[in-house]
Amino acid sequence: EDKSDLPEEKTAQAVREIAGQEQDRMTPPEREPPLPESVLREPQRERETIREVARENRGRERLQQMEQEMVRDLQKEKTPGGD
Repeated sequence: EDKSDLPEEKTAQAVREIAGQEQDRMTPPEREPPLPESVLREPQRERETIREVARENRGRERLQQMEQEMVRDLQKEKTPGGD
């Protein structure tokens, strides 16, 4: 007679299967697949974009400052006796 047909063996097999499923559910994080490179690089891309925007803003501010100084200098030249 085949032992796997016995109720005790079927119960034991069911317990092993359930225990295996529990073990699978409790796998440690290191067994999870690694994140794709694109996800890992996203924060770096965000920081680079922020730096680029900040550089553009500083450049724009410098240009505006130079423009204001040029306008001021031209107005001084136009004003008689202006200094």
